[in-house]
Amino acid sequence: MLIQLIKNKYAKSFSGKKTTKNQQNKKKSSNYSTLCLIANQSGIVTDFQFNAIKREFKRKVKKKAQIFICLTSWISITKKPQSVRLGRGKANVKYHAIVIKKGSVLFEIKYNNFNNQKIKNELKTISKKLPIKTHLFDLKKRWIL
Repeated sequence: MLIQLIKNKYAKSFSGKKTTKNQQNKKKSSNYSTLCLIANQSGIVTDFQFNAIKREFKRKVKKKAQIFICLTSWISITKKPQSVRLGRGKANVKYHAIVIKKGSVLFEIKYNNFNNQKIKNELKTISKKLPIKTHLFDLKKRWIL
């Protein structure tokens, strides 16, 4: 049930290059989904929050719809204990997180012969578990773009 992290060469991530606005990839939607959950603001989602969302979605929708998770590039967050002094290398990994940019697609949902309004209501309750603001995008109403 828990997430599978991609094995990296290093267990602890390094602070990398900062991306500019031109380099950010903003994926709007794909061809196989009918509903998308899109981020309105940028932020960080931890692996605990992500697992809670997956669990909630499986409980609510079950096998009536398919979910496609578009969240990738996990980073490991390290933290030293409070009583430890400075120095002696990098700390142990405390948790993993995903950095989410504004306008990126978090989840895509495909459903067949199922109540559209019921799925939208369930997605709104699921989006309340996220620490960032999101909105729903329906591919059937493309005139919104």
